[in-house]
Amino acid sequence: MIHVHLVPSEAALERFKEKITQECVEIINFKIKRNAEDCISMELYVKLPENYPAAHLLALFKDDPDIISIEL
Repeated sequence: MIHVHLVPSEAALERFKEKITQECVEIINFKIKRNAEDCISMELYVKLPENYPAAHLLALFKDDPDIISIEL
């Protein structure tokens, strides 16, 4: 499971989705809600490609200005 807090914009959601699908990560299920803190909270259940290190996802998003926080 991946838990992500994004800045509240449709463009941020689209960029996140584009990045994760480029990595061939399959989204199995997800929950999205807007928090009172004025951010978008997502819980994603994903299937990683074989031999894909989960920590690579953290590195992929570490400098993304749209990401407030991300946890695996």
